[in-house]
Amino acid sequence: MNKKLLFLLLITILIMVGGFVYWYYYSEPSTIPSNGELMKQIDRAYEEAEIAKVQDAILVDERHLFVPYISKHNDYGTSFFVWKKRKWELEAVNAVGQPILWKIDSEDSSSYQIVWNFHPDDKFQSAQFYLLRNRGYEVTQGIEYYYPKVQLMKKVKSSQTSYGHEKLPKDWVSIIHFANSVQKTDSMNDMFMDMNPDQHFTFAWQPVFQKENDEDIFLKRSINGGGFLRGGNYDPIGLIDNHELESIE
Repeated sequence: MNKKLLFLLLITILIMVGGFVYWYYYSEPSTIPSNGELMKQIDRAYEEAEIAKVQDAILVDERHLFVPYISKHNDYGTSFFVWKKRKWELEAVNAVGQPILWKIDSEDSSSYQIVWNFHPDDKFQSAQFYLLRNRGYEVTQGIEYYYPKVQLMKKVKSSQTSYGHEKLPKDWVSIIHFANSVQKTDSMNDMFMDMNPDQHFTFAWQPVFQKENDEDIFLKRSINGGGFLRGGNYDPIGLIDNHELESIE
């Protein structure tokens, strides 16, 4: 075999290998699984879900699927599927519909999604989501650092469905990106070297509903529950009380 034929053979093999790698790892899904198949995957991975009905299957982007569901005990939960290696894989299940911050790309806050599936019995009129950071001051290696207060709120009104999802507002993304860029370029401050890029920000939420008999929010059916996780970044968003917020009046 002469050198020219050998070269062409190697090129052909590389193209075929590259095509297979792209097809296996990077090609986009053509269809969404049926509700029955989604239910089977959830049941196999997390029997405690006791799923009775898939409410919807929502593509939040080409490779990430949000699936709210109702259990046999009338609990409203959430599940999350990711397209990997030519199939939809269940990555996480939450047995109740409390808000979750889904970090699709943990390095890019513009990919973050807030998802929920509030139980209708809780009668939430809306939900207020917060991006928070406490103000702070310190001196490190002779350099003074001041961190301004951050308190931003995004209100989501209730809809005809119990479930929903929202990308982070653009101003939240800009603030997180700016803070991350400052940390990455600040090589003199050793304190930040091993920090998670958005560790100093907190996400929180408050439900807005008509209280009856001073009912405790923690007795609501959308708060606290078990779950299943095999990968990805899913952070339950904690409740925050009014006294923990700074008044802007």
